Amino acid sequence: MTAQGERGTEVAEATTEVDVAPEVVWRALVDERERRAWWPDMHLDAVVGGAVRETWEEGDAQLTSTGTVREVLAADELAFTWSDEDWEAITAVTVRLRPSASGTRVTVREDGFAQLADGARIAAEHRAGWQHHLGRLRDHLAAD
Repeated sequence: MTAQGERGTEVAEATTEVDVAPEVVWRALVDERERRAWWPDMHLDAVVGGAVRETWEEGDAQLTSTGTVREVLAADELAFTWSDEDWEAITAVTVRLRPSASGTRVTVREDGFAQLADGARIAAEHRAGWQHHLGRLRDHLAAD
């Protein structure tokens, strides 16, 4: 798995390879029941205009991020907006699935951190977060 910040530190990008077909990865992303097996805090209505919501606990606080699905290209690409409760702007997340020699290359890219007051720090946190979630996806798919 790789993580990088192309075009400066205001981009969060993470990539992993999984040993299954793109259609299997797609189902793990968009099927609510299957996604809960590896990302239980995330709700995603995978239709254009659908809601995106992640709620988790950090210490004594319950935090929520929300967004809206912007694009759905079956078994290929999913794009949505993303914002934490205290952000002054939104970011744009794109999840791309590409066939690879081993199965599927999954890339998550989040842009727009330059609009945030502490964008470089938040981008670094999100880069680590995307790596974490892609690792959980990879482990989930390997266990099936």
